[in-house]
Amino acid sequence: CLNLSLLDLSHNQFSGRIPDSLGNLVRLNSLFLNNDLLSGTIPPTLGRCSNLYRLDLSHNRLTGSIPLKMAGLREIRIFINVSHMNDVGTMDEGCNKLEPCFVTGYNT
Repeated sequence: CLNLSLLDLSHNQFSGRIPDSLGNLVRLNSLFLNNDLLSGTIPPTLGRCSNLYRLDLSHNRLTGSIPLKMAGLREIRIFINVSHMNDVGTMDEGCNKLEPCFVTGYNT
């Protein structure tokens, strides 16, 4: 399971917090958690997924900021979709260093 490269749990009505343990999937390059009922904040442990290329968290009940630990992903291309999140908050300092990075659905 640690060699998993794509995880698509979208459209399943999963609820609760995003598990910190997803950060252990260091070979993960695509993570789709969109269109569920997830709440809480984006776990900083996702920053350990150094191969992460695509991340979609849209259409959930997430709150808070995009964690500073995500800035560690700056050497790779990453697509973060946070549209339709509750109160996205601010982007932590350092997340501006995510290059090249596309953060969509984020209102400043």
